[in-house]
Amino acid sequence: MMQLGLIGYPISHSKSPEIFKRFFTNLQSDTANPKTLFIQWDYQLLPLESINDLINLLLKNNQILGLNVTIPHKISIIPFIEFLSVEAANIQSVNTVCVIPKKLNTAFELSLKKLNINCLSNPSFNEEITKYPSNKVEQNTKDSQPPHTFKSHAHENFFENFSLWGFNSDYYGIKASIQTLCPSKPISAIVLGDGGSAKTVKYVLNELNIPFQTYNRSTKNPQTLHWDKLHQIEPDTLFINTTPIGMWPHISEFPPIPFHLVKPNCKFLDLIYNPEITLAMQEFIKRSCIAMNGKLMLQQQAEKSWEIFQLAGEVVSIPPQ
Repeated sequence: MMQLGLIGYPISHSKSPEIFKRFFTNLQSDTANPKTLFIQWDYQLLPLESINDLINLLLKNNQILGLNVTIPHKISIIPFIEFLSVEAANIQSVNTVCVIPKKLNTAFELSLKKLNINCLSNPSFNEEITKYPSNKVEQNTKDSQPPHTFKSHAHENFFENFSLWGFNSDYYGIKASIQTLCPSKPISAIVLGDGGSAKTVKYVLNELNIPFQTYNRSTKNPQTLHWDKLHQIEPDTLFINTTPIGMWPHISEFPPIPFHLVKPNCKFLDLIYNPEITLAMQEFIKRSCIAMNGKLMLQQQAEKSWEIFQLAGEVVSIPPQ
């Protein structure tokens, strides 16, 4: 069984299990793909409140081959990643992870060429963070070693046997969403939020040569302005909400946008997909603007993740002779 899953917190609203269940069903009917037909797949939600518990999760679920990563771990997971795709390295945000036995690293790297994915060693990779703090260890009376020695040894040696490979499939989904929503290039964009998804959005906007300004509740980044600095909105502006504000179950909330300044020809991309129409989307629609939710982004990034997971499954199941 090849185990896949989603880590983040909270994740009970996620549609990823439904999407991947469709992928698994479609694969079983794809007789043109004999190499992976025999592989059994499963996808689970794996709530992870602290990224520091990642290695413990992988040790407890040793069949995990791949993970999707969502809020709030897309940036904080990077020190755990030994190899990053070029996009993930440039964006500094990861939403797809593969767990590969070290002896198969070369085979996996070569396999990724099929998707035109190139990877780099991650200079931020830090094996030390895999050590399990002794003050968090549960008693294990079945093992003759002291509990902290046993647990620490297991965590410290995880990367002696496995490598984590990180990718950013959000890049493909966000780019497809912007190009679908905006057939002609907008004059400018306003990015709401400054987390992992915002990093990907800004990378895509730069690639598409769309100037933008970022607004957020926190302004640790000197290039980011506070919400209350949004005083003027130009015509033909593309708004992109990268925050979870308005996401289920907090559907009565919305980002503090001065909607009275929004022009009818503005566009709004909300990366939230549950609910399908957020309050913020409703406000834009009231003003004769086109609004899109995050369903296309979710589908496109999931498809790219699935392509990567299948390559990993093929490599792990059929080691090179």
